Amino acid sequence: MARTFALAGMLLLLAGCGGAGEDQPPAPSPGGTSAPPPTAAPSPTQAKPTPRAVVYAQGVSFGTKRRPFSTARKVVEDDARAVFPDAPFEIDRNMECGAGPMEFSSFGPLTLNFQDDRLVGWLMKEGPGMVTSDGIRPGVTLAELRGERSVELLPDSSLDGEFRYTAPDGGTIGGFASGAGPDAVVTALFAGTNCFFR
Repeated sequence: MARTFALAGMLLLLAGCGGAGEDQPPAPSPGGTSAPPPTAAPSPTQAKPTPRAVVYAQGVSFGTKRRPFSTARKVVEDDARAVFPDAPFEIDRNMECGAGPMEFSSFGPLTLNFQDDRLVGWLMKEGPGMVTSDGIRPGVTLAELRGERSVELLPDSSLDGEFRYTAPDGGTIGGFASGAGPDAVVTALFAGTNCFFR
């Protein structure tokens, strides 16, 4: 009888040795499979991150700050620097633009156009964090754009692939496409006053 009690005591002692800090297999879910690890890849149907800048026919928005054309240059540049802290920043000017002397501030794919220290236009190329207010991005094909908007090609323009369309807010957004036919790719979009030599 004494041996029986001693054996039972040893079994109880061994059972109590499992520490809480030791690795334990994950508990099965009600369906009988282990729960997914916390680092599981996100679903492709999840919403895209909020763009850093949204351009529209009458101006540009940075986060919740909407800056229409005629906004002071310093205000617009400060907003752009806040949302593009890691983008290459360049300043340029052209004294021979058809609309008069202009200065340009570029933040990666976005170029902001200024006259008399006021925002007058923008030019957007393909790049992360950029989209128009109606959801258009450079990189789509002309056929895809035509599926969303009424696109007018400008065959008399001296600039290859120039087109324009009416945005939902009633303003006009222009652009350029590279290639031929419906597979032509939109390379840039613009609005307001720009410095193009036609």
